[in-house]
Amino acid sequence: MKSRPEVFRPARRGVWAAGWAALGLLLADAAAGAAPWWAALIGGGVAGVLALVARGWACRVLLALALVLGAWGWHDWRTRATLPDDVGVLLSAEPGAGAPMAVEGIVATSPRVVRAVTGRLASLMPAPVSERRVTRFELSARSMGGQPVSGGLWVRVGGVLEGVRAGDVVRVTGSAAGLGPPDNPGERDIRPMARERGVSGRMLCAAPAAVVRVEGVSLSVGDRCWTAVLRAQERLRAAARAFIDPPEADPGEAPARALLVGMLLGVREEGLRDTGDAFVRVGLAHVLAVSGAHLAVFAGFLAVGLRVLSGVMGVGPRTSAAMLALMVVVYLLLVPAEAPIVRSALMILVFIAGEAAGRRYDRLNILGWTAVLVLLWRPTQLWDPGCQLSFAAVAGLILFTRRLRERVMGPARSPDEAGLWRRLGGRLADAAAASVVAWAVTSPIAAFHMGTFSPLAAPATLVTLPVVSALLGIGYLAFFASLVVPAVAVAAEPVLGWCAGALSWLVFAIDGLPGTVVYVPPLGLWATAALLGAVCVWLWAGMTRWSAAALAGALVWAGAATLPRADLPDGQLLRWDALAVGDGAAHLLRSGGEAVLYDCGSLYLDIGRWEMPRSLRALGVGGGFGGRRVRTAVVTHPDIDHFAALLDLVGPMGIERVVVGRRFVEQGEASPDGPAGFVLGELRRLGVRVEVAGAGSRVALGRLEIEFLSPADDARFRSDNDWSLVGRVRVGTEAGERVVLLTSDIESEAIRALAEEYPDLRAHALELPHHGTAIPDALRWVGRLDPAVIVQSTGARRLNDGRWDRLRDGRVWLTTAAGGAAAVVIRSDGAIEAGPVRGAVRTALAPTLSAPAAEQRPSAPLPQGPPGPPAQPAPRGPFPLAPPAKPRRAEVGRGRGAWWALARRGRSGRWRRSHPPGLRARRGP
Repeated sequence: MKSRPEVFRPARRGVWAAGWAALGLLLADAAAGAAPWWAALIGGGVAGVLALVARGWACRVLLALALVLGAWGWHDWRTRATLPDDVGVLLSAEPGAGAPMAVEGIVATSPRVVRAVTGRLASLMPAPVSERRVTRFELSARSMGGQPVSGGLWVRVGGVLEGVRAGDVVRVTGSAAGLGPPDNPGERDIRPMARERGVSGRMLCAAPAAVVRVEGVSLSVGDRCWTAVLRAQERLRAAARAFIDPPEADPGEAPARALLVGMLLGVREEGLRDTGDAFVRVGLAHVLAVSGAHLAVFAGFLAVGLRVLSGVMGVGPRTSAAMLALMVVVYLLLVPAEAPIVRSALMILVFIAGEAAGRRYDRLNILGWTAVLVLLWRPTQLWDPGCQLSFAAVAGLILFTRRLRERVMGPARSPDEAGLWRRLGGRLADAAAASVVAWAVTSPIAAFHMGTFSPLAAPATLVTLPVVSALLGIGYLAFFASLVVPAVAVAAEPVLGWCAGALSWLVFAIDGLPGTVVYVPPLGLWATAALLGAVCVWLWAGMTRWSAAALAGALVWAGAATLPRADLPDGQLLRWDALAVGDGAAHLLRSGGEAVLYDCGSLYLDIGRWEMPRSLRALGVGGGFGGRRVRTAVVTHPDIDHFAALLDLVGPMGIERVVVGRRFVEQGEASPDGPAGFVLGELRRLGVRVEVAGAGSRVALGRLEIEFLSPADDARFRSDNDWSLVGRVRVGTEAGERVVLLTSDIESEAIRALAEEYPDLRAHALELPHHGTAIPDALRWVGRLDPAVIVQSTGARRLNDGRWDRLRDGRVWLTTAAGGAAAVVIRSDGAIEAGPVRGAVRTALAPTLSAPAAEQRPSAPLPQGPPGPPAQPAPRGPFPLAPPAKPRRAEVGRGRGAWWALARRGRSGRWRRSHPPGLRARRGP
């Protein structure tokens, strides 16, 4: 009998180890520190020791248990454990709690100068504001107020800081505060990620003079070695920057230089914004950011060079592998050692070690052990979208590229049998198969996290691959060669400039094609997993009957998961979500399967790019198709803190109509180059319908409607704030009518006009006028309205104003600066429930009450004379400060607060779909 040939079946223990470690991290995240970290580590150690003496399945079970418990304890120790002298122990995370103090430490990252005000509307701000600069760096603290401490701080300096570099010992004087929990649903919790990096707080400095270099400080041996490495790294990066962007470069080539700096060094310049947005829309964000693709190209060029060197000089394969590994380590010194770069470097170094060993190995098993090393280095990488995309793409390339290539284009010919053109065709076929596989595997994950699908990503990658490879290969090799022969830099400069120009032209040409990016509704965890599984089955088996059925079923399931609209759970007639945007306003109103965005701005003009779309998607709305789109947006008045995010939200939210006030249009027509005029012009270009509203106008909201009470047609207000649209929503319930009043930024003139026009006006839920500015007319009018719920959308400077204290008792008062985003729900039985994202739900109005108690008692009439002087806000610094730190909470994003309780009252479980525990994203620094 003929024996069957031996087939190599790898055990793939690395894949199993990565899977069990990931399960342990998920359990640790779900437990939220319920068990001490040391208990989990001890349990994992005991299970590992018992596995050494066990056999068979008992050994496997004990090893799995050891990995799960070990990962659990490791996660909690890295992200929750603190030392007694940690700087975070001495800092408070309460809003506005930053205390002036002096901290001495070592500059851990190179100070970076950036614009203080960014975003699409930043250039339209007045010159003193738009040209403001701030400097950011990370400080490793050594002492605070003379007391020895440990831990790191993120430092922000108002102005351009010169003469300070990484490795210097400095004394920083400013306001320091701890890191707080997330402000909005869907927002990343930066505290675990910061903790594993050793960062415990933030520090704000008013001017560069607050940072002073300290000379003659006695450092330990470890600190001296660390500062020497930091300074060597700084010199290497300065040389690379001078090579890519020399001081004598032509200013007209700034965009191309910014592209080169971004791709080769990972530094995002101000001139890269438009190009960067085009790369993201096309699906080539991984090309622009320094990541594994860059390192793979760099290592590939080095491997070819070392292979030629080994043929000429007789260098052995192990020596070549060692030289390649050394160059990868040097590359890590050149670029910022961020998570994607270190992750890719670990992956390549492990593969180099496998090749150098000279033994048969399985690449998927190597990838599994690499994942274990990455999770050991930083456990929170499990929730990072970039990490998920990287490992999914590499695993897909390992598993499916060869099968897809052979199934579609036939098996590759041997190099000895094929001619030059056939070999080039084979390389092109391999690249095409790899592009399709990477695009297909990563698309469900990208749609889950970012709500986008790029149909042209695969052909765009294939078209730009030659230019990208040439740019990266020539750029890196020319730089390292110029360190020895400076003339190489002069010879490589025109080639790099041509490559950068060609790449920009290609990307903008592809971006101009229709269907470049498709915004999809929010996907749940299980729908994403079904799509990813179906795609993998199709790539493995081809278009068979079973794979086609699996893919079609997954698409139907995902479509069904996105079609349940933006409607509310049973019993909820209206839901009002007020996002925490600092000094600004952004409200989402939902009823009857429809959603309206009522203002969408902030003084952080870049909030519409990532933060606000992510929060709105977490609430269950987004672009694409079906009722989850936010088709209507209302902009109450032409203050930029009420519409700064509008243009960025048009695509992701699917906005088709924008309702504005008369003053907005007047300002836009009078000053087309101003913020209002620019927004109106861009809305026309995007095909968005603009409607003008005033007193008496109405906007449909499902079975309800928003009725505008002000401004009247004959209004003659002097202030832009008084021209704000004031919206009223009436909700009929079993216990009577409930009223929600949205007042925007109205001040004395508009308040007196409303009091005269609507003397019997009452409100059960109220947006506090002008973010809570305590002018006398507002104080009296709000007391007369007597709302059960007051929502104050504001930053820290208007927090806890004592002039409102007499109105706080007996009401639910929600301030976004203190408790984060707020939610108000009106139920069909008449009950009003309200709560912040970091707090408990409270019943503000019982179902049996039909009106506020103030309707049963007389109210003092408002004075008709001139208003008193407006309240003066607290003094601010010369530049916009970072968002204030928020109070600590034991459990954040774990389904324990107001949002979870509100979502669970219905059967939709939207909060669980919006915040899946397995793929929850976390915020970066």
